[in-house]
Amino acid sequence: MRSLCIGEEIAVDWEIAAFWRAQEQAFGLQVGYMSGDYNHNGKPMADRLGQVNCGLVGARSDPLPRPAPSRYPPPMTNLVYVLNGPNLNLLGTREPEIYGTTTLDDIAGMLEDRARELGLEIEMRQTNHEGMLVDWLHEAQAEGARAVLLNAAAYTHTSIALLDAIKAIRTPVIEVHLSDPKTRESFRHLSYVGMAAALTVEGHGADSYRIALEAVAAGTV
Repeated sequence: MRSLCIGEEIAVDWEIAAFWRAQEQAFGLQVGYMSGDYNHNGKPMADRLGQVNCGLVGARSDPLPRPAPSRYPPPMTNLVYVLNGPNLNLLGTREPEIYGTTTLDDIAGMLEDRARELGLEIEMRQTNHEGMLVDWLHEAQAEGARAVLLNAAAYTHTSIALLDAIKAIRTPVIEVHLSDPKTRESFRHLSYVGMAAALTVEGHGADSYRIALEAVAAGTV
């Protein structure tokens, strides 16, 4: 049986180990790795640098190319992230003549009931911090969320970071607003979120969220 020394120092991760096991089976090769750190599942840590065992008799010393890592998207779930931006924690008392008297908790309860009827599940969150919204958008993709409903509030009109985050993920994002920004101050007419969102639902009060959720269930996005 032929023995190979695969490089001099490589990242010993599960995908690479699986790749070389396949080569062993296909071509009758024997590949040796040093033991290293393992996680709780017994798999090699992805960021652990391990010295490949090059002491095998007849081993070749020239490194073989590292296989290209495969990055498959997680399986899609029925989970819908509902992300809310700054000051929306004050709904119900904040400028009720514009935003109404419905609280964010009221909206969450309404969405949970409607999601159950549609066979969906919601993850409702609110933050006053831009970077947290970016992190949650990334998380939605990592968790295989079916879609994101995003009411970025004031960040809608200022955040290039949110625009880039929406463009960077495969998960469709629906822009949601209680009021219609186009009928308000001129600085609210520009929407960075809308530049990348798959759909915009605005001007229907709390029902904007329900309409957006039903669009997800209908496969509109």
